[in-house]
Amino acid sequence: MSKMIGTGLAAAALVSGTAVMGAGTAQAAPKPQCCGVVTYDGVNIRTQPNLGGAIVGQAQGGDSFVMLDGGYIQGQMIECDWGSRTASWVRMRLDRTGVVGYISGCYSTPLD
Repeated sequence: MSKMIGTGLAAAALVSGTAVMGAGTAQAAPKPQCCGVVTYDGVNIRTQPNLGGAIVGQAQGGDSFVMLDGGYIQGQMIECDWGSRTASWVRMRLDRTGVVGYISGCYSTPLD
């Protein structure tokens, strides 16, 4: 009887197009991309990794984000508010608002 039920479920799955997976075949969820935190208030989120990119939102110090496209990239060299310079930018999605864009490495820190 149990063999018939199992065969019936597999046949029903084939007809409906639904995959049937046996025990022990579960796929591990892909590891989420790294995240980070904004370290400065009023940081502009831009459409491109440069000061010419349109502003699509603003982040505040302490806001968390998910890094997209593999993390930090090289963009336009800018001077941070405290005088250092960087060309590091990150494409991110702000957790608080869902806005996607670029912020300068001046104003963000990656988290492990």
